[in-house]
Amino acid sequence: MNFYNIKIYILFLLLILNVNEFSAGNLDSLIKRADTAQRDKEKIRLYIKIGNACLRRDMPKSFEYYTKALKLSEKNNYSLQYLYSIENLAVYYRLIDEYTTSRKLFLQCLELSKKETDKNIMADIYEDFANFYRKIGASDTALIYMHKALDINEKIKDTVSCISCLANIGTIYTDREEFDNALIYYQKSYAMSKTIDAPNQSGVALIGLGIVYASKGELKKAIENFKNALGYYEKGHDTPMIATCLSNISTASMFLKDYKTAIEAGLRTIELCKESNNRSNLADAYCNVADIYFKSGNSKKAIEYVDQGLKVAELIKNRDNMKFAYEVASFIYSNTKNYQKAFEFQSKYIAILKTVYDEQKLKQMQELEAKYQNKSKQKEIEVQEMNLKNKDQVILQQKRVNISIIIGLILISGLAVVAIINYRQKKKTNIILSKQKSIVEQKQKEILDSINYARRIQKALLPSEKYIERNFKKLKSEK
Repeated sequence: MNFYNIKIYILFLLLILNVNEFSAGNLDSLIKRADTAQRDKEKIRLYIKIGNACLRRDMPKSFEYYTKALKLSEKNNYSLQYLYSIENLAVYYRLIDEYTTSRKLFLQCLELSKKETDKNIMADIYEDFANFYRKIGASDTALIYMHKALDINEKIKDTVSCISCLANIGTIYTDREEFDNALIYYQKSYAMSKTIDAPNQSGVALIGLGIVYASKGELKKAIENFKNALGYYEKGHDTPMIATCLSNISTASMFLKDYKTAIEAGLRTIELCKESNNRSNLADAYCNVADIYFKSGNSKKAIEYVDQGLKVAELIKNRDNMKFAYEVASFIYSNTKNYQKAFEFQSKYIAILKTVYDEQKLKQMQELEAKYQNKSKQKEIEVQEMNLKNKDQVILQQKRVNISIIIGLILISGLAVVAIINYRQKKKTNIILSKQKSIVEQKQKEILDSINYARRIQKALLPSEKYIERNFKKLKSEK
C-alpha cells in the first residue's frame, strides 16, 4: 500500500465535503424550508444548498435539487441563479465521472459569467474548472485555471479565496510529485491564513504540508503538521476534519512502527466517521486499522476490521473504497494463508484496476482534447484581451481629451467670472467716484461761493482804488 495515494484521497474527499456534512435532521429541515419558502430566489438558494448537502451521500437527490434550482431559475429568468445551478451541475457530473457533460457545462458557465459584474463568480468557476481538469489528470490545464482564479482573487483582494487557490495549487503539484513546489504554495497558503486568523484554512494548509512531508519520507515532520492541524479543528469542533487529521496521524505512525499511536488514532477516526455518518471515509478507516493490526502482529483483529471495511465499501458501491478494501483484504488473507479469499479479492481488485486503466486511457484522450481546446480558448481570450486593451486605450485617450476640454472650460469660466467681478467692481468704483466727484464739486462750489461772498464783503468794506489814490494825491499836495 502507498501512504501517498491513500492520504491524498482521504484529504480531498474531506476537503471537498466537510462543509456538506449534514445530519438527516438538518437535511429534513432544509427541505421543509425550501417547500415553504415564499420567494423563488430563496427556494433556489435552498435547493442548491440541499444539493450540496446530498453531494456524494445521495447523488440522485443531489441531482434532483440542482435540477429544480435550474428550472426555477430559467423560468424566472434569474441569470445569476441560473449560472450557479449550471455550475453545481457541472461539479455533480464531474463527481460521477461524466466528464464530457461536466466540461460542456463548465464552458457554458464561463460564457455566462462574462455577463456578470461580480468577479468572484468568474474566480469560482475557474477554480471549479481547475478541479475538473485535475480530476481527469490534465494537471497543466488545471494549473492554468487555478492561477486565473488566484489572479482574480488577488485583484479583488478576496483573501479567503486566495488561501484556497494557493492550497489547491499545492495539491496539483503534489499530484505531479513536484513536492518542492507543493511546499511553497502550502506555506504561502498557511502564512496568508495566519494574517486573517482563519483556523480552518490554516488547518487545510497544514494537512497539505503534512502530506508532502510524508510523501518525501519525512514522517516526523508530517505528524507534527497533522497534529498542529488537529489542534485547530478540535478548537472548532469540526468532526470531519478531526477525522482527517487522526487518519493521517494513524497512517504516518504506522510507517514509523508506532503501532500503539497508530491504532489509537485509527479507532478514534472510525468513531468520528460513524458520528458524522461518513460511510466512504468509514470504509477506508476500517481498512487502515486492519492494516495496522496486521503489521503489529494481530491477524485476528486485522481480519475483523477488514471485513467491516469490505462490508461498508460494497454497501455504498464506491469504487475507490472497494479498490482499497480489496487490496488490503487480498494482502491480509494472502499472508494468513487463506488463499481462496486472497484470490477472490485480488481478482476483484484487478477488475477495478482494469476499469481504472481504461478510464486513464480515456483521460489521456480527454487531456489531449483539453489541451487543444485550452489553446484555442487561450487564443480567443488573448484576442479579447487585446481588443479590450485597445478599447481601454481609446477610452483613456478620450478621457484625456475630455479632461483637457473640462480644464479649458473651467479656465474660461474662471476668467469670465474674474472679468465679471472686475467689471462689477469697476462699475461700483465708478459710481463711488461719481458720487465723490459730485460731493467735491459741491464742496468746491460752496468754497467758491464763500470766497466770492468774502470778496464782495471785502469790496464793500474797503475804499476803492480811486478813492485811495485821490486821498493820497490830496495828502501829497498838502505837504
